[in-house]
Amino acid sequence: MTVKVTGTYTVKLTVNNGIASSFDQKGIAVSPSGNVTFSSIVSTLSSAGCLGCHGYGSLTGIYNTASQIGVAPPWDSANTAEGDTLYQRIRQRTDVASPASSLLLVCPHSGCGGMGAQAPFSATTSGTDYDNFLKWITDGAPPD
Repeated sequence: MTVKVTGTYTVKLTVNNGIASSFDQKGIAVSPSGNVTFSSIVSTLSSAGCLGCHGYGSLTGIYNTASQIGVAPPWDSANTAEGDTLYQRIRQRTDVASPASSLLLVCPHSGCGGMGAQAPFSATTSGTDYDNFLKWITDGAPPD
């Protein structure tokens, strides 16, 4: 069983000897190995001051980050005009095959577009915003 999404799963084993069946089941809690959930990512975006430049509030012009290249992507917890969720917009900026290349890390760490390097992402050591985002992406960027 390969699981990419956090949560509790029930695994059920059924056996049959040709006459009668029997089963047993067990609940398994799955969490990302890096212990960083999508909820943590959203919380960091809010608390690190990202919504100052990346927040569009209740405006109807929240667009898909892929179609708005060069524009500060909206990190509001709202759907875009196209219907994309916050998780979908964040995933557009992640690269699970090469996590350290993800724009979600590169842009706040080094700066990109009109944005300079952001202080909360300047350090890459354990426990920093950069490190937590990297762990989440490395774990497959689970939606929680």
